[in-house]
Amino acid sequence: MPHPPNPSSAQPIFSTEHLFRETYGEVFSLLYRRYGPAHQESIEDALQEAFYAALKVWPTKGLPQKPQAWLLTVAQHKLLNHLKRSNLHQAAVQQYAQENPAIAPGEGETQESQLQLLFACCHPKLSESAQIIFALKHLGGFGVEEIAQGVQQSKEAVYKSLQRSKKFFQTLSPDFMELDIQASPDRLQNVLRILYLLFNEGYDTTQGNSLLNRDICLEAVRLTHLLQEKVGQQRLEVRHLLALQYFQLSRFETRLDDQGRFVPLSRQDRSQWNKPLISRGYHFLKEAFPRQLNPYYLQACIAGLHAAAPTYAQTDWCAIKRLYDLLLQQNNSFIIALNRAIAVAECDGVAQGINLLLDLKEAAAHYYLYHIALGDLYHRNRQPAQAKACYQTALRLTSSPARQEIIQQKQEQVPTTQPEA
Repeated sequence: MPHPPNPSSAQPIFSTEHLFRETYGEVFSLLYRRYGPAHQESIEDALQEAFYAALKVWPTKGLPQKPQAWLLTVAQHKLLNHLKRSNLHQAAVQQYAQENPAIAPGEGETQESQLQLLFACCHPKLSESAQIIFALKHLGGFGVEEIAQGVQQSKEAVYKSLQRSKKFFQTLSPDFMELDIQASPDRLQNVLRILYLLFNEGYDTTQGNSLLNRDICLEAVRLTHLLQEKVGQQRLEVRHLLALQYFQLSRFETRLDDQGRFVPLSRQDRSQWNKPLISRGYHFLKEAFPRQLNPYYLQACIAGLHAAAPTYAQTDWCAIKRLYDLLLQQNNSFIIALNRAIAVAECDGVAQGINLLLDLKEAAAHYYLYHIALGDLYHRNRQPAQAKACYQTALRLTSSPARQEIIQQKQEQVPTTQPEA
């Protein structure tokens, strides 16, 4: 199955965490497709038990030759036991077990089930938010807190959304996942947004002390490749999303220093950016010039300009500002406007960037990155009191230790406020 190339060897990357992250979506989608949404809770319980068994067995007996197949076999065995104990459709369960004594699904079946679930969860009767939350949970294997940060909702709202979606899918016919993906263009945009959010969650993870989670990014790229192989020739925006992912992934190793501290773009060692991954980004970008601009193409172009710049100062910030202008025409999001304001500060001057950010205060007041960006510009504009106030607000808006450490580092770089003359 496709993986982005290893920076040193261009071979697929595997780790236990990534294997579990990837396998959760594979096993869940296959069992969900086979047994249906009526048994979702039993499927989830069986998956948790299978992963727990792997954590106990693999460290002592070693990684199986086919770990995905091992987890699938164990998960289905435990699922059948769950269903038998619950007396749910016992005759059907026994018949299935007799007809399928050993599970050895082909890679094509596993990948097809993942794509089917990805499109099925984008049901038109579900809200876009509910579609994304369901897919992030059951294809990406994310927890409620991770999803809440990714979609900018409370944990309670995410949990309730998952419960409503589970009940909704239980009302559908058993074959609701048997979609013709090629004939479902109306669902593609939400599928792309799910994969976009999935990658972003790994690039700025909300969990633990680590700011970065490469494995989540790899999982997003893997799923996007599955989609690209299915519809990429007809829908160029899938290739544009891949280009964006590869450009971003190329900088991954330089975003933390040896002590695990965040390194901003302006101070990253560009000689260490991964050139093979940058080349892959350009490959997907150049081979798919769109007739109509889409947000993934525009963001990939912005990332490509960063990748092409020899230094931060030599970045074509005015071109980036123009690309953000086009993005804002398609989506008047405060996050896009925030990034445009940063580009304006580099292209037209810090004071103009500050004014644009102040115009966003009402819309972005709850977003910690907004206050960091404004604090950075105040610091550069020699307004230390305002900078420190912004950083203090940002601290209150995030519970991530890694993010708080970044903000504290920024605070320490701001000089003591000087009395006005």
